[in-house]
Amino acid sequence: LVEPHNTNLDQPGLGGAMVELTLDPGTISPRALGTQVTDATGRFRLPIDAAAAGLLEYEVGILCRHRGYRTIYQTMSLPPKNRRLLIVMAAGASGRTESEDLISETLRLGGQRDPR
Repeated sequence: LVEPHNTNLDQPGLGGAMVELTLDPGTISPRALGTQVTDATGRFRLPIDAAAAGLLEYEVGILCRHRGYRTIYQTMSLPPKNRRLLIVMAAGASGRTESEDLISETLRLGGQRDPR
């Protein structure tokens, strides 16, 4: 999270990256907040419509992927309106491999071990 005037936000961004937000990802009932594809400058906007967002403390899961870049997953407290989320992606393999099922991918991205 950075201040809105952070100079890194002025750098060229990556267009076409998919950003997905999940509210309370570590709970039994996580809620998908939406998916947004970054514009040509790498910017995106995903308004949070959760009850009392900004007043109550929520945890969000952020998943970002783009072909040719390493997939990023991070959980954090819901950022305040006066901060910006800066995602830096590294070149490399992206997404789920053909042999990995959705449950294994979810556990891996959440940093948990597969009990199977």
